[in-house]
Amino acid sequence: MKKIGLLFFIFLTLSYGVAVSGEVVGNSYIISAVALDPNTSECSELWWPFKQEAELFADKIGSPKTVLVGPDEQTILSSVPEGGASFVFNAGHSAGPDDFKTTCDTTWIPATALPPSDLLIAYGCTTMNAEGPGTFASTAKAIVGFVDLASPTCLDCLNHSLPFITEILNGLGNGNMVGDAFNNAGLMFPECVDTGCAQLGGDPTVKIYTPPAECGDRATSYATHETEWSSDSVWCKFGSSEETPPFPEPGKSVSWVCIQSDGTTAQCAATKDARKNISYYMPVILSAGKNRK
Repeated sequence: MKKIGLLFFIFLTLSYGVAVSGEVVGNSYIISAVALDPNTSECSELWWPFKQEAELFADKIGSPKTVLVGPDEQTILSSVPEGGASFVFNAGHSAGPDDFKTTCDTTWIPATALPPSDLLIAYGCTTMNAEGPGTFASTAKAIVGFVDLASPTCLDCLNHSLPFITEILNGLGNGNMVGDAFNNAGLMFPECVDTGCAQLGGDPTVKIYTPPAECGDRATSYATHETEWSSDSVWCKFGSSEETPPFPEPGKSVSWVCIQSDGTTAQCAATKDARKNISYYMPVILSAGKNRK
């Protein structure tokens, strides 16, 4: 297989298991390439921001993580946590549709060395140039990958690849399906999606995390002059509510319950300040009158 040359080439894969009760089932499995000579231009610390994003995401969704730096194929195969991995991250070197490296001068490691997953994000120049047996696409139910990322057409996408990946992770962390997370990231970074440099394959309905129920921004205190819910406010940030109470009266409160598909609930309430009677304002009125003399 022909590899497309690039001064510095990153490969990143992520996969996730289905969440239960706001927690990921299984473990995080994070692989990062390492330079034998850290001063070389091709093998630099540019891999590390991707690795750090993966670790932060694993922590956010509550997934125990195993981290490998510069492993060989046997280490990868023998280090998968018992019960498999729900979240797999691989920041490698010179990734193609079916293999990658973990150091600049190591041998090629086949994509199939990675554990099977629900979702695979394969970051590299040609990770989606081919699909079928032995490719990254064959190891996951859904895959986000790249086509000809080293080409001039994809240069802007390459330069924005880290925030693009981060935006996908943000969507997944909010409980979105991978298709929605990918599309939302594409709205922010059209240079990746509109050009076809980043592509989504497999099942777009794969969902790897369900956050626990949480109240929306309607659960707050309102001033006396406010009379209705804001049109862009929501009852629940995560989950949904069967209750839709009216806007609270002055000095009163209303409540509702947000229920998530994992069974978690959140008790929510909105209150409105009480109207002040004339005696409340008398000191101000009297003071204003004295100042006029």
